[in-house]
Amino acid sequence: MAKKIKRARKSLFKSRSGTSDLLPQALALHQAGDLNSAAGFYKQILMQEPKNGDALNLAGALALQQGNPAQALKYLRRAVKLYPERHDYQVNMAAALRDLGELSSASLVLKKVTHQAPQHHEALHNLATLLADLRNYQQSAEYYRRFIALCPRNFEALSGLIDVLRRGDQLVEALDLCERLLALSSDSAPAHILKADILIGMGQHEEALAVFKGAIEQEPDKGILYNNMANILLNMGRLHEALSLYEQAVVKAPEINEAWINLAWTYREHGQLSDSWRCFKHLLAAQKLSAADYSDLLFSLNYDPEIPPHKKFELALGWWNNCSLPLPPRPLPVAPPAAGRPLRLGFMSPDFYKHPVGQFILPLLEILNPDKIETFCYSSLNKPADEQTAKLHEAARHWRDIYAMPDEQAASIIQRDRLHLLIELTGHANGNRLLVMARRPAPVQASWLGYVATSGLPMIDYRLTDTICDPPEADQFYSENLYRLPHTFFCYSPPVEAPPLVQPPIMKNKGPTFASFNNLPKITPAVVALWAQILNRLPAARLLMVSRQFVDTAIIKHYQELFLAHNIAEERLIFQAGLPFKEYLALFNEVDIALDPFPHNGHTITCDTLWMGVPVVTLTGECYAGRMGCSIMNHIGLSNMAAANEDEYVEKAVQLGRDKDGLAGLRAGMRQRLLSSPICNIEQFGCDFTEAVCNMVHQHKALPSYSGTTKQ
Repeated sequence: MAKKIKRARKSLFKSRSGTSDLLPQALALHQAGDLNSAAGFYKQILMQEPKNGDALNLAGALALQQGNPAQALKYLRRAVKLYPERHDYQVNMAAALRDLGELSSASLVLKKVTHQAPQHHEALHNLATLLADLRNYQQSAEYYRRFIALCPRNFEALSGLIDVLRRGDQLVEALDLCERLLALSSDSAPAHILKADILIGMGQHEEALAVFKGAIEQEPDKGILYNNMANILLNMGRLHEALSLYEQAVVKAPEINEAWINLAWTYREHGQLSDSWRCFKHLLAAQKLSAADYSDLLFSLNYDPEIPPHKKFELALGWWNNCSLPLPPRPLPVAPPAAGRPLRLGFMSPDFYKHPVGQFILPLLEILNPDKIETFCYSSLNKPADEQTAKLHEAARHWRDIYAMPDEQAASIIQRDRLHLLIELTGHANGNRLLVMARRPAPVQASWLGYVATSGLPMIDYRLTDTICDPPEADQFYSENLYRLPHTFFCYSPPVEAPPLVQPPIMKNKGPTFASFNNLPKITPAVVALWAQILNRLPAARLLMVSRQFVDTAIIKHYQELFLAHNIAEERLIFQAGLPFKEYLALFNEVDIALDPFPHNGHTITCDTLWMGVPVVTLTGECYAGRMGCSIMNHIGLSNMAAANEDEYVEKAVQLGRDKDGLAGLRAGMRQRLLSSPICNIEQFGCDFTEAVCNMVHQHKALPSYSGTTKQ
């Protein structure tokens, strides 16, 4: 529960005796919200009295209000140096340090104040929140307790204490304090939310739901309660119930962005893409999307076949305008590596764990020649590290954990590493750090691997791809320059957990078993209609669909009805919720043919499917998301599996479903086919990648430049 540092406002406007007569005028303008005029007066005062501590302090506070912590720090450091006894100046200086991302330095300043003035309210409270942000929950709780001893009825501080106890796994004490919190305010919603969060941490999901049910009975018009109760149901896999509550939340509290975002996301998880888009359009019209929310919108649009590529591109360009940040100047380039020195290359991602990005990047890190490439990994991992994280950490030359860092601080850390090139691996997917890229911490920046479309950011220079995923006509849909690798855009490392292959199940069944292991939003009504055509042509065929959303029986019922509308009875459909990785791989032994969805193909799942000997029929689309299947099939020598249109897609699937011997032959030779292809040739890919990054660094001067500090 991050809280904004207070600015010691009670002391902010105290005038020192002997100050200029201009100071009261400046104060009046400042308090009235005329910040530009007030700033002018402060500058005038400081020209006459450079050592006027109050003017320095107030000018610093004003700069903080205007979002300029660097300028604020200059003023406040001067004030503190001149008047070290003024604790209010030091509290404001800590605020500037925090806004600059220098949390440790800010905490040291506040610790000094609390040592000199043990009952300084603002310093105690601000230090508690800072320590929480630094994940030092034990010390944070100590300072919250000291503050609460002075202000026992402070709702915000008691909430903060409960939250750090929760985050520090002191759940029993946190739960006990919730009753005290409920007694402090007539608005009980925040307290109920905290109590439910604690119960979830204790594994008591039903009890947490009961808290919200009771709270809703007390305050039936409180939309945030419906939203947060829906969050619990969502995490329990009860998507349909969650959807109903989110719908109620936006009716009762349309001003809550989070509820609209959650509703859009849940519609997407149901495969209801038009409803999801409707929610995002509401937020776009209201201009109420945060950078993260706008990213979620762009991510969702990649699934929607009704939105044309040019519209998706236009919306991607809008992400940057939505952020309302100044356009950073292109930094002076780091000199190209001297003879015998490696190129300094950074990778940034929240997915350095057992995730497709983490799996694809590991073999590359291991194969890159350290004499040519010096690697830096900037991890924003927001979950416990796993075995894959440890392998990645070991493979990288340098490892930086930037998860808890504000964007400005993370950018500063990267800038100090003096990279030649920084590659972000997330795009607009969840957990991205595009606002770090927006600060341009490296002279050359690129995007790769974790996202299927343009970032829309003018400060990302390149995007790595291949000639099949992005033919020449695709350039018009990217803000980046496309760098097409000569073979494939990735390299696949087969899973060691994969079981041995078996004969295709069609050998013992009456007909073929088709399957899709792809995420449910990819399975649109248009996809269902085409798959139903295949099943209608092969009356003995069945379709297995595997997706985590099928834990909810209401979603299964929805898809049964979609297929029934095309005369496919429910007994021909098999629904399976998500599985542990080994069981997921083993299930491919029950499949004859995989059907790739469109317009968003599979990628990692397609590779896993092929490794398990199952051929994949794919429909070649217009953009990268719909051409990944075609790229993979071409690179493994199965271009005949990539259809050019819907009729061809159906025909290929039907003919393959009638060819028992052909399926057996494909299955027997599929692993060797992959191992012999560019898809699994890590040595070739390492050479291609090394050449690519060197070329991008040496060619960056030819890129179109942008100038100035405002967006164009």
